[in-house]
Amino acid sequence: MTTGGERPTVDAMAAATPPPADREALIHRIIDSAAAMGIEIDRLEAEDWISAMETESIGGRIQVDVDTGVYGHKVTMADYSPADLARFRAMAPIVGIPDAPPQVTTALALSGSAAQSKIQRFPADADFFERDLAYSRFDEDFSQTSQELRLLSPTGGALEYVAGVYWHHNDLLEFRTTATTFAPAGNTIRFFDQGSSTVSAYTQATWNVSPQFAAVLGLRYTKEDKDASYIRIGGATSTTTGVGTVQASFADTVSEGEVDPALSLQWRPDGDHMIYGSYSQGSKSGGFQGGVSNATPAAFKFKPEKSDSLEFGYKQSYGGKGYLDVVLFHTKYQDLQSSTALPTTASGSSFAFFTGNAGEATAQGIETNWAYRFSEHVKVNAALAYMDAKYGQYAEGPCITGQTPNNAARGSCDNSNIDLPFSSKWSGNVTASWNSDLGSSIKLDVSVTANFRSSFRAEFAPDPLFVEGGYTKYDARIGLSFGDSWELALLGRNLTDKKTFSFATAAALANNPALGISPDARLGVVDPPRTVALQARYKFQ
Repeated sequence: MTTGGERPTVDAMAAATPPPADREALIHRIIDSAAAMGIEIDRLEAEDWISAMETESIGGRIQVDVDTGVYGHKVTMADYSPADLARFRAMAPIVGIPDAPPQVTTALALSGSAAQSKIQRFPADADFFERDLAYSRFDEDFSQTSQELRLLSPTGGALEYVAGVYWHHNDLLEFRTTATTFAPAGNTIRFFDQGSSTVSAYTQATWNVSPQFAAVLGLRYTKEDKDASYIRIGGATSTTTGVGTVQASFADTVSEGEVDPALSLQWRPDGDHMIYGSYSQGSKSGGFQGGVSNATPAAFKFKPEKSDSLEFGYKQSYGGKGYLDVVLFHTKYQDLQSSTALPTTASGSSFAFFTGNAGEATAQGIETNWAYRFSEHVKVNAALAYMDAKYGQYAEGPCITGQTPNNAARGSCDNSNIDLPFSSKWSGNVTASWNSDLGSSIKLDVSVTANFRSSFRAEFAPDPLFVEGGYTKYDARIGLSFGDSWELALLGRNLTDKKTFSFATAAALANNPALGISPDARLGVVDPPRTVALQARYKFQ
Protein backbone atom coordinates (compact mmCIF):
# COMPACT_ATOMS: atom_id res chain seq x y z
CA MET A 1 0.00 0.00 0.00
CA THR A 2 1.25 3.49 -0.76
CA THR A 3 1.69 6.30 1.74
CA GLY A 4 1.54 9.28 -0.60
CA GLY A 5 0.77 10.51 -4.10
CA GLU A 6 -1.01 13.30 -5.90
CA ARG A 7 -4.65 13.65 -6.65
CA PRO A 8 -5.49 11.99 -9.97
CA THR A 9 -7.48 13.55 -12.74
CA VAL A 10 -11.24 13.39 -12.28
CA ASP A 11 -11.21 10.70 -14.98
CA ALA A 12 -9.23 8.56 -12.56
CA MET A 13 -10.99 9.62 -9.36
CA ALA A 14 -12.52 6.27 -8.51
CA ALA A 15 -10.97 6.61 -5.07
CA ALA A 16 -11.44 10.35 -4.78
CA THR A 17 -14.93 10.92 -6.19
CA PRO A 18 -16.32 7.58 -7.31
CA PRO A 19 -19.32 7.40 -9.63
CA PRO A 20 -22.58 6.55 -7.82
CA ALA A 21 -22.37 2.80 -8.46
CA ASP A 22 -18.81 2.59 -7.15
CA ARG A 23 -19.67 4.91 -4.29
CA GLU A 24 -22.48 2.63 -3.16
CA ALA A 25 -20.24 -0.41 -3.33
CA LEU A 26 -17.58 1.44 -1.34
CA ILE A 27 -20.12 2.35 1.36
CA HIS A 28 -21.10 -1.31 1.70
CA ARG A 29 -17.48 -2.39 1.73
CA ILE A 30 -16.56 0.07 4.50
CA ILE A 31 -19.49 -1.00 6.69
CA ASP A 32 -18.87 -4.70 6.23
CA SER A 33 -15.10 -4.63 6.58
CA ALA A 34 -15.48 -2.56 9.75
CA ALA A 35 -17.81 -5.22 11.10
CA ALA A 36 -15.22 -7.85 10.23
CA MET A 37 -12.82 -6.08 12.57
CA GLY A 38 -15.38 -5.80 15.35
CA ILE A 39 -16.30 -2.15 14.67
CA GLU A 40 -19.96 -1.21 14.20
CA ILE A 41 -20.72 1.81 12.03
CA ASP A 42 -23.93 2.83 10.30
CA ARG A 43 -24.46 4.16 6.80
CA LEU A 44 -24.18 7.82 7.76
CA GLU A 45 -20.80 7.19 9.39
CA ALA A 46 -19.64 5.33 6.28
CA GLU A 47 -20.72 8.27 4.14
CA ASP A 48 -18.65 10.54 6.37
CA TRP A 49 -15.64 8.38 5.51
CA ILE A 50 -16.47 8.68 1.80
CA SER A 51 -16.72 12.46 2.13
CA ALA A 52 -13.32 12.52 3.81
CA MET A 53 -11.91 10.48 0.95
CA GLU A 54 -13.42 12.84 -1.61
CA THR A 55 -11.88 15.80 0.19
CA GLU A 56 -8.48 14.25 0.83
CA SER A 57 -8.36 11.96 -2.24
CA ILE A 58 -5.22 9.98 -2.94
CA GLY A 59 -3.02 12.55 -1.26
CA GLY A 60 -5.07 12.53 1.92
CA ARG A 61 -5.04 10.53 5.10
CA ILE A 62 -7.65 7.81 4.35
CA GLN A 63 -6.52 4.55 2.74
CA VAL A 64 -8.74 1.74 1.43
CA ASP A 65 -7.47 -1.68 0.44
CA VAL A 66 -9.49 -2.13 -2.77
CA ASP A 67 -9.11 -5.91 -2.64
CA THR A 68 -10.81 -6.32 0.72
CA GLY A 69 -12.37 -3.02 1.75
CA VAL A 70 -10.07 -2.71 4.78
CA TYR A 71 -9.81 0.99 5.56
CA GLY A 72 -7.99 3.30 7.94
CA HIS A 73 -5.51 6.14 8.36
CA LYS A 74 -2.76 5.93 5.74
CA VAL A 75 0.12 6.12 8.20
CA THR A 76 -1.47 3.46 10.40
CA MET A 77 -2.12 1.09 7.51
CA ALA A 78 1.32 1.66 6.08
CA ASP A 79 2.71 0.48 9.42
CA TYR A 80 0.97 -2.88 9.13
CA SER A 81 3.28 -5.77 8.41
CA PRO A 82 2.50 -8.17 5.52
CA ALA A 83 1.25 -10.64 8.12
CA ASP A 84 -1.18 -8.03 9.52
CA LEU A 85 -2.55 -7.26 6.07
CA ALA A 86 -2.92 -10.96 5.32
CA ARG A 87 -4.88 -11.31 8.55
CA PHE A 88 -7.26 -8.49 7.60
CA ARG A 89 -7.72 -9.95 4.13
CA ALA A 90 -8.67 -13.24 5.75
CA MET A 91 -11.10 -11.56 8.15
CA ALA A 92 -12.99 -9.41 5.66
CA PRO A 93 -14.65 -12.26 3.69
CA ILE A 94 -16.23 -13.59 6.88
CA VAL A 95 -18.97 -10.98 6.61
CA GLY A 96 -17.86 -9.23 3.41
CA ILE A 97 -19.57 -9.26 0.04
CA PRO A 98 -17.06 -10.16 -2.69
CA ASP A 99 -16.34 -7.16 -4.90
CA ALA A 100 -16.76 -8.91 -8.24
CA PRO A 101 -19.31 -7.02 -10.37
CA PRO A 102 -21.53 -7.88 -12.13
CA GLN A 103 -21.97 -11.03 -10.04
CA VAL A 104 -22.96 -9.08 -6.90
CA THR A 105 -26.62 -9.71 -6.06
CA THR A 106 -29.03 -8.27 -3.53
CA ALA A 107 -27.86 -9.11 -0.02
CA LEU A 108 -28.81 -8.74 3.60
CA ALA A 109 -26.24 -7.57 6.11
CA LEU A 110 -26.65 -7.80 9.87
CA SER A 111 -24.38 -6.09 12.37
CA GLY A 112 -24.45 -5.10 16.01
CA SER A 113 -22.36 -4.04 18.98
CA ALA A 114 -22.39 -3.73 22.75
CA ALA A 115 -20.23 -1.62 25.05
CA GLN A 116 -19.98 -0.63 28.68
CA SER A 117 -17.85 1.96 30.42
CA LYS A 118 -17.37 3.25 33.93
CA ILE A 119 -15.62 6.56 34.54
CA GLN A 120 -14.54 7.75 37.97
CA ARG A 121 -13.01 11.18 38.29
CA PHE A 122 -11.22 12.34 41.41
CA PRO A 123 -12.18 15.68 42.98
CA ALA A 124 -11.18 18.59 40.76
CA ASP A 125 -10.69 22.30 41.27
CA ALA A 126 -14.01 24.09 40.73
CA ASP A 127 -13.14 27.69 41.60
CA PHE A 128 -10.63 27.96 38.72
CA PHE A 129 -8.17 30.32 40.36
CA GLU A 130 -5.44 30.22 42.99
CA ARG A 131 -7.62 30.08 46.09
CA ASP A 132 -8.87 26.74 47.40
CA LEU A 133 -12.59 27.50 47.54
CA ALA A 134 -14.50 24.80 45.67
CA TYR A 135 -14.14 21.34 44.19
CA SER A 136 -16.33 18.94 42.24
CA ARG A 137 -16.48 15.31 41.16
CA PHE A 138 -18.24 13.66 38.19
CA ASP A 139 -18.70 9.85 38.01
CA GLU A 140 -20.70 7.85 35.46
CA ASP A 141 -21.64 4.30 34.51
CA PHE A 142 -22.68 3.83 30.87
CA SER A 143 -23.74 0.86 28.71
CA GLN A 144 -25.12 0.57 25.18
CA THR A 145 -26.31 -2.03 22.67
CA SER A 146 -27.08 -1.59 18.97
CA GLN A 147 -28.24 -3.68 16.03
CA GLU A 148 -28.62 -2.91 12.33
CA LEU A 149 -30.12 -4.76 9.36
CA ARG A 150 -29.42 -3.58 5.79
CA LEU A 151 -30.81 -4.61 2.40
CA LEU A 152 -28.33 -3.96 -0.43
CA SER A 153 -29.26 -3.83 -4.12
CA PRO A 154 -27.16 -5.12 -7.03
CA THR A 155 -24.50 -2.66 -8.15
CA GLY A 156 -23.71 -1.31 -11.59
CA GLY A 157 -27.27 -0.71 -12.78
CA ALA A 158 -29.17 2.45 -13.61
CA LEU A 159 -30.92 2.32 -10.23
CA GLU A 160 -29.23 1.25 -7.01
CA TYR A 161 -30.54 1.36 -3.48
CA VAL A 162 -29.86 0.53 0.12
CA ALA A 163 -32.47 0.24 2.88
CA GLY A 164 -32.16 -0.62 6.52
CA VAL A 165 -33.32 -0.38 10.09
CA TYR A 166 -31.22 0.53 13.11
CA TRP A 167 -31.89 0.02 16.83
CA HIS A 168 -29.92 1.45 19.71
CA HIS A 169 -30.38 1.43 23.50
CA ASN A 170 -28.21 2.94 26.22
CA ASP A 171 -28.35 3.47 29.97
CA LEU A 172 -26.52 6.21 31.84
CA LEU A 173 -26.15 6.62 35.60
CA GLU A 174 -24.10 9.54 36.86
CA PHE A 175 -23.55 11.41 40.08
CA ARG A 176 -21.90 14.76 40.55
CA THR A 177 -20.85 16.72 43.61
CA THR A 178 -20.10 20.39 44.20
CA ALA A 179 -18.59 21.50 47.50
CA THR A 180 -17.22 24.77 48.85
CA THR A 181 -14.87 25.40 51.76
CA PHE A 182 -16.43 28.78 52.66
CA ALA A 183 -20.13 27.75 52.65
CA PRO A 184 -20.43 23.98 53.25
CA ALA A 185 -24.16 24.25 53.82
CA GLY A 186 -24.48 24.85 50.07
CA ASN A 187 -22.78 21.57 49.15
CA THR A 188 -24.81 19.25 46.92
CA ILE A 189 -24.72 15.77 45.41
CA ARG A 190 -26.85 15.03 42.33
CA PHE A 191 -27.98 11.71 40.86
CA PHE A 192 -29.04 11.47 37.21
CA ASP A 193 -30.43 8.25 35.69
CA GLN A 194 -31.37 8.04 31.99
CA GLY A 195 -32.49 5.34 29.58
CA SER A 196 -32.67 5.95 25.82
CA SER A 197 -33.99 3.85 22.92
CA THR A 198 -33.74 4.71 19.23
CA VAL A 199 -35.29 3.04 16.18
CA SER A 200 -34.44 4.33 12.72
CA ALA A 201 -35.48 3.29 9.20
CA TYR A 202 -33.63 4.65 6.19
CA THR A 203 -33.27 4.28 2.45
CA GLN A 204 -31.14 5.81 -0.27
CA ALA A 205 -31.62 5.45 -4.02
CA THR A 206 -29.07 6.38 -6.70
CA TRP A 207 -30.23 7.03 -10.26
CA ASN A 208 -27.35 6.90 -12.74
CA VAL A 209 -28.97 8.97 -15.46
CA SER A 210 -25.84 8.96 -17.66
CA PRO A 211 -22.06 8.58 -17.25
CA GLN A 212 -21.94 12.34 -16.59
CA PHE A 213 -25.04 12.84 -14.41
CA ALA A 214 -26.35 11.15 -11.26
CA ALA A 215 -29.05 11.90 -8.69
CA VAL A 216 -29.14 10.55 -5.14
CA LEU A 217 -32.24 10.67 -2.93
CA GLY A 218 -32.18 9.69 0.74
CA LEU A 219 -34.77 9.48 3.48
CA ARG A 220 -34.44 8.61 7.16
CA TYR A 221 -37.07 8.34 9.91
CA THR A 222 -35.91 8.27 13.52
CA LYS A 223 -38.01 7.56 16.61
CA GLU A 224 -36.33 8.23 19.94
CA ASP A 225 -37.63 7.77 23.48
CA LYS A 226 -35.82 8.87 26.63
CA ASP A 227 -36.73 8.82 30.29
CA ALA A 228 -34.71 10.39 33.07
CA SER A 229 -34.83 11.11 36.79
CA TYR A 230 -32.95 13.68 38.87
CA ILE A 231 -32.31 13.91 42.61
CA ARG A 232 -30.38 16.67 44.37
CA ILE A 233 -29.38 16.36 48.03
CA GLY A 234 -27.86 19.26 49.92
CA GLY A 235 -25.99 19.64 53.19
CA ALA A 236 -22.52 20.07 54.65
CA THR A 237 -21.71 16.34 54.46
CA SER A 238 -23.85 15.47 51.44
CA THR A 239 -20.86 15.21 49.08
CA THR A 240 -19.09 12.61 51.22
CA THR A 241 -21.97 10.67 52.82
CA GLY A 242 -24.87 11.22 50.41
CA VAL A 243 -26.96 12.24 53.40
CA GLY A 244 -28.73 15.59 53.64
CA THR A 245 -31.87 17.43 52.64
CA VAL A 246 -33.60 16.44 49.41
CA GLN A 247 -33.77 19.73 47.53
CA ALA A 248 -35.18 18.39 44.26
CA SER A 249 -36.57 15.10 42.97
CA PHE A 250 -38.38 14.79 39.63
CA ALA A 251 -38.52 12.83 36.38
CA ASP A 252 -39.48 13.48 32.77
CA THR A 253 -39.67 11.84 29.35
CA VAL A 254 -38.84 12.73 25.76
CA SER A 255 -40.53 11.09 22.76
CA GLU A 256 -39.70 12.33 19.26
CA GLY A 257 -40.07 11.29 15.64
CA GLU A 258 -38.11 13.06 12.89
CA VAL A 259 -37.99 12.68 9.10
CA ASP A 260 -34.75 13.79 7.39
CA PRO A 261 -34.64 13.86 3.56
CA ALA A 262 -31.59 14.52 1.36
CA LEU A 263 -31.07 15.15 -2.37
CA SER A 264 -27.79 15.41 -4.26
CA LEU A 265 -27.12 16.09 -7.98
CA GLN A 266 -23.70 15.54 -9.59
CA TRP A 267 -22.48 16.54 -13.06
CA ARG A 268 -19.10 15.66 -14.57
CA PRO A 269 -18.73 17.54 -17.88
CA ASP A 270 -15.31 15.95 -18.45
CA GLY A 271 -12.52 14.08 -16.72
CA ASP A 272 -11.11 17.08 -14.85
CA HIS A 273 -14.21 18.86 -13.53
CA MET A 274 -17.22 18.14 -11.36
CA ILE A 275 -20.10 20.36 -10.26
CA TYR A 276 -22.56 19.28 -7.59
CA GLY A 277 -25.40 20.57 -5.46
CA SER A 278 -27.18 19.13 -2.46
CA TYR A 279 -30.02 19.83 -0.07
CA SER A 280 -30.51 18.04 3.21
CA GLN A 281 -32.43 18.27 6.43
CA GLY A 282 -30.89 17.20 9.70
CA SER A 283 -32.02 16.74 13.26
CA LYS A 284 -30.52 16.22 16.69
CA SER A 285 -32.70 14.76 19.42
CA GLY A 286 -33.68 16.64 22.52
CA GLY A 287 -32.59 15.54 25.94
CA PHE A 288 -32.02 16.38 29.58
CA GLN A 289 -29.64 18.60 31.53
CA GLY A 290 -27.95 15.73 33.35
CA GLY A 291 -26.64 16.12 36.89
CA VAL A 292 -26.18 19.91 36.79
CA SER A 293 -26.52 21.79 40.06
CA ASN A 294 -29.32 24.11 38.91
CA ALA A 295 -31.81 21.70 37.31
CA THR A 296 -35.50 22.47 37.81
CA PRO A 297 -38.61 20.61 36.57
CA ALA A 298 -39.43 23.50 34.20
CA ALA A 299 -35.97 23.57 32.62
CA PHE A 300 -34.92 19.93 32.95
CA LYS A 301 -35.13 19.08 29.26
CA PHE A 302 -34.29 20.83 26.00
CA LYS A 303 -35.90 20.55 22.58
CA PRO A 304 -34.59 18.82 19.44
CA GLU A 305 -32.47 20.78 16.99
CA LYS A 306 -33.27 20.88 13.26
CA SER A 307 -31.37 22.19 10.26
CA ASP A 308 -31.80 22.84 6.54
CA SER A 309 -28.61 22.85 4.47
CA LEU A 310 -27.79 23.87 0.91
CA GLU A 311 -24.39 23.21 -0.65
CA PHE A 312 -22.97 23.92 -4.09
CA GLY A 313 -19.50 22.76 -5.02
CA TYR A 314 -16.91 22.67 -7.78
CA LYS A 315 -13.94 20.31 -8.08
CA GLN A 316 -11.08 20.56 -10.54
CA SER A 317 -7.99 18.44 -11.10
CA TYR A 318 -4.73 19.77 -12.60
CA GLY A 319 -3.63 16.73 -14.52
CA GLY A 320 -2.38 14.87 -11.47
CA LYS A 321 -0.34 17.83 -10.19
CA GLY A 322 -2.97 19.22 -7.86
CA TYR A 323 -6.59 20.10 -7.30
CA LEU A 324 -9.04 22.87 -6.44
CA ASP A 325 -12.21 22.46 -4.36
CA VAL A 326 -14.70 25.30 -3.84
CA VAL A 327 -17.87 24.95 -1.72
CA LEU A 328 -20.66 27.43 -1.04
CA PHE A 329 -22.83 26.52 1.96
CA HIS A 330 -25.87 27.82 3.81
CA THR A 331 -27.31 26.15 6.91
CA LYS A 332 -30.25 27.40 8.94
CA TYR A 333 -30.90 25.98 12.40
CA GLN A 334 -34.12 25.87 14.31
CA ASP A 335 -33.89 25.48 18.10
CA LEU A 336 -30.10 25.30 17.97
CA GLN A 337 -28.87 23.49 21.06
CA SER A 338 -26.49 25.77 22.93
CA SER A 339 -24.56 25.20 26.12
CA THR A 340 -24.34 28.25 28.37
CA ALA A 341 -23.07 29.06 31.85
CA LEU A 342 -25.97 30.33 33.97
CA PRO A 343 -25.84 31.21 37.69
CA THR A 344 -26.84 28.61 40.26
CA THR A 345 -27.28 31.18 43.03
CA ALA A 346 -29.08 34.49 43.17
CA SER A 347 -25.83 36.34 43.85
CA GLY A 348 -24.17 34.81 40.79
CA SER A 349 -21.31 33.44 42.91
CA SER A 350 -21.60 29.99 41.31
CA PHE A 351 -22.32 28.89 37.75
CA ALA A 352 -23.24 25.65 35.99
CA PHE A 353 -23.37 24.78 32.31
CA PHE A 354 -26.92 24.60 31.06
CA THR A 355 -28.11 23.31 27.67
CA GLY A 356 -30.92 25.28 26.10
CA ASN A 357 -32.29 26.16 22.68
CA ALA A 358 -31.59 29.28 20.69
CA GLY A 359 -34.63 30.04 18.56
CA GLU A 360 -32.74 30.38 15.27
CA ALA A 361 -29.22 30.53 13.87
CA THR A 362 -27.63 30.70 10.42
CA ALA A 363 -24.17 29.73 9.17
CA GLN A 364 -23.20 30.54 5.59
CA GLY A 365 -20.03 31.07 3.65
CA ILE A 366 -17.47 29.65 1.27
CA GLU A 367 -14.59 27.21 1.68
CA THR A 368 -11.72 26.55 -0.73
CA ASN A 369 -8.95 23.96 -0.73
CA TRP A 370 -6.07 24.06 -3.19
CA ALA A 371 -2.89 22.08 -3.73
CA TYR A 372 -0.27 22.10 -6.46
CA ARG A 373 3.04 20.35 -6.99
CA PHE A 374 5.28 22.80 -8.79
CA SER A 375 8.06 20.27 -9.24
CA GLU A 376 9.21 16.90 -8.00
CA HIS A 377 10.48 18.59 -4.84
CA VAL A 378 8.10 21.51 -4.16
CA LYS A 379 4.44 21.39 -3.17
CA VAL A 380 2.08 24.02 -1.76
CA ASN A 381 -1.28 23.40 -0.01
CA ALA A 382 -3.68 26.17 0.98
CA ALA A 383 -7.15 26.52 2.47
CA LEU A 384 -9.31 29.60 2.96
CA ALA A 385 -12.76 29.94 4.50
CA TYR A 386 -15.22 32.75 5.10
CA MET A 387 -18.17 32.12 7.41
CA ASP A 388 -20.92 34.36 8.68
CA ALA A 389 -22.57 32.64 11.66
CA LYS A 390 -25.19 34.44 13.73
CA TYR A 391 -28.00 33.75 16.11
CA GLY A 392 -31.41 34.84 14.94
CA GLN A 393 -33.82 34.77 17.85
CA TYR A 394 -32.15 33.81 21.15
CA ALA A 395 -34.13 35.23 24.04
CA GLU A 396 -32.65 33.10 26.85
CA GLY A 397 -28.90 33.30 26.39
CA PRO A 398 -26.15 33.93 28.94
CA CYS A 399 -25.60 37.35 30.49
CA ILE A 400 -22.46 39.44 30.71
CA THR A 401 -21.11 39.56 34.27
CA GLY A 402 -22.97 42.30 36.11
CA GLN A 403 -25.75 42.53 33.51
CA THR A 404 -29.33 42.45 34.80
CA PRO A 405 -31.09 39.36 33.37
CA ASN A 406 -34.12 39.78 31.16
CA ASN A 407 -35.48 36.60 32.68
CA ALA A 408 -34.76 36.69 36.41
CA ALA A 409 -35.98 33.11 36.96
CA ARG A 410 -33.53 31.69 34.40
CA GLY A 411 -30.77 34.24 34.94
CA SER A 412 -30.73 34.74 31.14
CA CYS A 413 -30.41 37.63 28.69
CA ASP A 414 -31.50 38.31 25.12
CA ASN A 415 -28.66 37.41 22.71
CA SER A 416 -30.59 37.73 19.46
CA ASN A 417 -28.72 38.72 16.28
CA ILE A 418 -25.18 38.34 17.64
CA ASP A 419 -22.34 36.21 16.24
CA LEU A 420 -22.12 32.59 17.29
CA PRO A 421 -19.29 31.90 19.74
CA PHE A 422 -15.96 30.47 18.53
CA SER A 423 -16.68 31.44 14.90
CA SER A 424 -14.18 33.57 12.98
CA LYS A 425 -15.21 35.34 9.81
CA TRP A 426 -11.96 34.33 8.11
CA SER A 427 -9.68 31.35 8.67
CA GLY A 428 -7.19 29.35 6.69
CA ASN A 429 -3.73 27.90 6.35
CA VAL A 430 -0.84 27.67 3.89
CA THR A 431 1.81 24.93 3.85
CA ALA A 432 4.91 24.87 1.67
CA SER A 433 6.84 21.60 1.48
CA TRP A 434 10.25 20.76 -0.02
CA ASN A 435 11.99 17.40 -0.19
CA SER A 436 15.26 16.15 -1.61
CA ASP A 437 17.34 12.99 -1.71
CA LEU A 438 20.67 13.48 0.07
CA GLY A 439 21.98 10.08 -0.87
CA SER A 440 20.90 6.63 -1.89
CA SER A 441 18.95 6.08 1.33
CA ILE A 442 18.69 9.52 3.01
CA LYS A 443 15.80 11.90 2.34
CA LEU A 444 15.26 15.43 3.65
CA ASP A 445 11.75 16.84 4.14
CA VAL A 446 11.12 20.47 5.14
CA SER A 447 7.72 22.14 5.61
CA VAL A 448 6.51 25.49 6.92
CA THR A 449 2.86 26.20 7.83
CA ALA A 450 0.99 29.40 8.62
CA ASN A 451 -2.40 29.05 10.37
CA PHE A 452 -4.54 32.15 10.69
CA ARG A 453 -7.98 33.24 11.81
CA SER A 454 -9.76 36.51 12.43
CA SER A 455 -11.18 37.58 15.78
CA PHE A 456 -13.80 35.49 17.58
CA ARG A 457 -15.65 35.37 20.87
CA ALA A 458 -14.27 32.58 23.06
CA GLU A 459 -17.33 32.26 25.29
CA PHE A 460 -21.10 32.07 24.95
CA ALA A 461 -21.93 35.44 26.55
CA PRO A 462 -21.36 38.57 24.37
CA ASP A 463 -18.77 40.00 26.77
CA PRO A 464 -16.11 42.14 25.00
CA LEU A 465 -13.50 40.76 27.44
CA PHE A 466 -14.06 37.33 25.88
CA VAL A 467 -13.03 38.40 22.37
CA GLU A 468 -9.75 36.95 21.10
CA GLY A 469 -8.16 39.09 18.39
CA GLY A 470 -7.14 37.69 15.05
CA TYR A 471 -3.73 36.02 14.83
CA THR A 472 -1.35 33.98 12.70
CA LYS A 473 0.74 31.11 14.06
CA TYR A 474 3.69 29.48 12.35
CA ASP A 475 4.78 25.85 12.50
CA ALA A 476 7.75 24.11 10.90
CA ARG A 477 9.16 20.62 10.49
CA ILE A 478 12.54 19.29 9.34
CA GLY A 479 12.80 15.54 8.89
CA LEU A 480 15.55 13.13 7.88
CA SER A 481 14.60 9.62 6.72
CA PHE A 482 17.15 6.82 6.67
CA GLY A 483 15.91 4.05 4.44
CA ASP A 484 12.46 2.67 5.19
CA SER A 485 12.89 2.30 8.95
CA TRP A 486 14.34 5.36 10.71
CA GLU A 487 13.19 8.97 10.75
CA LEU A 488 14.45 11.86 12.87
CA ALA A 489 12.48 15.12 12.90
CA LEU A 490 12.68 18.51 14.56
CA LEU A 491 9.22 20.01 15.14
CA GLY A 492 8.28 23.56 16.01
CA ARG A 493 4.80 24.82 16.92
CA ASN A 494 3.73 28.43 17.43
CA LEU A 495 7.26 29.54 16.65
CA THR A 496 6.60 33.24 17.34
CA ASP A 497 5.18 32.33 20.77
CA LYS A 498 1.83 34.00 20.09
CA LYS A 499 -0.25 34.15 23.30
CA THR A 500 -3.90 33.32 22.66
CA PHE A 501 -6.84 31.72 24.45
CA SER A 502 -9.39 29.33 22.97
CA PHE A 503 -12.05 29.39 25.72
CA ALA A 504 -13.04 31.88 28.39
CA THR A 505 -15.75 32.26 30.99
CA ALA A 506 -16.71 34.33 34.00
CA ALA A 507 -14.55 33.22 36.94
CA ALA A 508 -17.56 32.90 39.23
CA LEU A 509 -15.79 32.94 42.59
CA ALA A 510 -12.83 35.03 41.44
CA ASN A 511 -15.14 37.92 40.50
CA ASN A 512 -16.99 37.81 43.82
CA PRO A 513 -15.44 40.76 45.77
CA ALA A 514 -15.89 38.96 49.08
CA LEU A 515 -13.90 35.91 47.96
CA GLY A 516 -11.84 36.64 44.93
CA ILE A 517 -9.96 39.16 42.90
CA SER A 518 -12.23 41.62 41.12
CA PRO A 519 -15.72 41.94 39.61
CA ASP A 520 -13.93 42.11 36.25
CA ALA A 521 -12.06 38.82 36.73
CA ARG A 522 -12.29 36.39 33.81
CA LEU A 523 -11.04 32.86 33.26
CA GLY A 524 -9.24 32.04 30.03
CA VAL A 525 -7.85 28.72 28.81
CA VAL A 526 -4.46 29.64 27.33
CA ASP A 527 -3.31 27.85 24.17
CA PRO A 528 0.09 26.10 24.11
CA PRO A 529 3.11 28.44 23.87
CA ARG A 530 6.09 27.94 21.56
CA THR A 531 6.86 24.23 21.54
CA VAL A 532 9.93 22.53 20.11
CA ALA A 533 10.26 18.75 20.01
CA LEU A 534 12.70 16.18 18.69
CA GLN A 535 11.00 13.10 17.30
CA ALA A 536 12.51 9.71 16.49
CA ARG A 537 10.52 6.98 14.80
CA TYR A 538 11.40 3.42 13.86
CA LYS A 539 9.20 1.27 11.65
CA PHE A 540 9.49 -2.47 12.22
CA GLN A 541 9.66 -4.42 8.96
